Amino acid sequence: MATMADVARSAGVSVATVSHVLNGTRPVLPHTRRAVLDAVEELGYTPNTLARSLVTARTRSIGLAVSAISNPYFTEILQGVEAAALEHGYSLLIADPHDDPEHERKVVRLLHERRVEGMIVAPSAQPRELLAYLGRHRVPAVFLDRVVDASRDDGARFDQVCAENTEPTARLVTHLAELGHRRIALVAGLPGLSTTAERITGYRHGLAAAGLPYDERLVAHGDSESAGAERATAALLSPRSASHRAGHRQQRHDDRCAARPAGTRVVRARGHRAVLLRRLRLGGPVLAPAHRDRPAQQGDRGPCRPGAPGPPRRTGPAPADGAAPVRLRAPHVLRLPGRTAARAARPPPHVRAARAARCPRRPREEPFVIVVAGEALIDLVPRGAGALAALTPALGGGPFNTAVALGRLGSPAAFCSRVSRDAFGEALLDRLRETGVDVSSVQRGDEPTTLAVATVGADGSAAYSFYVEGTADRLFTADRALPAGTRAVSFGTCSLVLEPGASAYEELLRTASARGVFTALDPNIRPGLIPDPDAYRTRFEGWLPSVSLLKLSAEDAEWLGGSPREWAAAGPAAVVVTRGGDGLTVFTRGGGEHSVPGERVEVVDTIGAGDTVNAALLHGLAVRDALSDEGVAALDADGWTGLLGFAARAAALTCSRAGAEPPYAHELETGG
Repeated sequence: MATMADVARSAGVSVATVSHVLNGTRPVLPHTRRAVLDAVEELGYTPNTLARSLVTARTRSIGLAVSAISNPYFTEILQGVEAAALEHGYSLLIADPHDDPEHERKVVRLLHERRVEGMIVAPSAQPRELLAYLGRHRVPAVFLDRVVDASRDDGARFDQVCAENTEPTARLVTHLAELGHRRIALVAGLPGLSTTAERITGYRHGLAAAGLPYDERLVAHGDSESAGAERATAALLSPRSASHRAGHRQQRHDDRCAARPAGTRVVRARGHRAVLLRRLRLGGPVLAPAHRDRPAQQGDRGPCRPGAPGPPRRTGPAPADGAAPVRLRAPHVLRLPGRTAARAARPPPHVRAARAARCPRRPREEPFVIVVAGEALIDLVPRGAGALAALTPALGGGPFNTAVALGRLGSPAAFCSRVSRDAFGEALLDRLRETGVDVSSVQRGDEPTTLAVATVGADGSAAYSFYVEGTADRLFTADRALPAGTRAVSFGTCSLVLEPGASAYEELLRTASARGVFTALDPNIRPGLIPDPDAYRTRFEGWLPSVSLLKLSAEDAEWLGGSPREWAAAGPAAVVVTRGGDGLTVFTRGGGEHSVPGERVEVVDTIGAGDTVNAALLHGLAVRDALSDEGVAALDADGWTGLLGFAARAAALTCSRAGAEPPYAHELETGG
């Protein structure tokens, strides 16, 4: 094999001159350059990139870690990345993390050990270790397809590129509803991925726009492979599934509008993944695509192709159609619109009339919304032992956690607060949006975000000290109307203590109650923030006539000095007292008392557990259509046992992991 020295001897130049010609490190006379290149061609010399990398400390390689490389969606992305890399003189090292956090950590470490100069990663649903590794080693990286909260760990920030998912999914649901279908299922991706959360949000928005109820039993989860979607679809259609049994309990005219058995058929959307629907036909040729697939081919069936998101546009040179290349300024999240295919033509009048006669639709109802009013702040959580242990910022605040938990459980939720424009405030709003919580009622300010320094005890319990002077959330004003369709408003924690915002939240509480809106209160007492306990207790008693549901911990009840029976008699239809691992008890205005034991788990910490209970109670009441004083009063012993048990399971899952990480609906074995 020819060496650089052989080329130098053949061309009659030095080895350094050959290096300058091949690497472009110094200008060389044209005739000398030509002689070197001729010698390279004649001898068949190939540069030793490994040796070059040892000298230059550069490998001119990029690591690409994406799951399900066989998925045509990622294959198309791979081709685009490779084209751009080759044009700039880079090679690709490709690995498949299999959507597994542990395997993801291994492949990223191996790519880094191969000295790649940057990485493109489609992160898993639990990217905490990935973020920590990339930030610790200062690896240039871009996250692909799935948005992660990259500010939660050590402050490292990363560019992110993803496709739009929420609006196209809502359009798919709306399209099916316009065709007369009432029971519309969703086969989503892996739980915990931002793409999955966004599509579920779009699914819920589409149902709400069509006046259809949300039923979590109609949501199934697959993975990044088509086989996973097929298994999820089969589970939805199984006669033993909850969704299938629920469908058969509907009236006959509703069943005719729902899924009916049919032969196997494959429906494809142009540019998106094919979905195999076994034994499913939705009243005719109806498209039910997921979001990615190969381009459509001749013979593909399914005339209806509503919009769905396509893959991100390739970086690098503009493609043949003239679209501009993507250029990012770090840190940035770039959300690209999905490719929209033509929609199916509307059925002719006589077909619509026949469908209406067979399947009359119920009157469209306004979608209900649960509004959570109160603070969003940053918890500084110790990582390690000792008074000077490192503090890690985590998104928090009782009302904020309640809103996130409602979104994860699947309830339409909105957040009403005042949030800073600083980096913490942006991260808080990003988390709410990712969870599907509406933030249109959030006020913004230039003041800083409130900080809460947490101290975690040996039993996992948390205590807080607060930094609240001049912060944004306490300057909330009640000058805006609640979102349309508001059925319930939840209040509590610091927001009802810190003035002048406390008076504004109190005004909102009384106004909502006077208008017949269901109100919930979780005082979540923080003694260090209350300068005059007696004055607060008097104020608390003044809120009770305006409260429909009072939820508080046994510690809060002891600090307040009253009894649940007294509080229920003063206004609330029910008072729920949480007793940590010992469970929950409800005291109703009518004199009822029902208890459930706690769920046994290995407690990591209790941060956000009470907020999860609050959200689970509101979600469970909404599912039972009991978001009213009359609805609460109508719950019998079985109803309360089921509702409290659901809240206990949700809180236990939150306690089993670090920080305020409430569960998703699919993590709970049964609904609320």
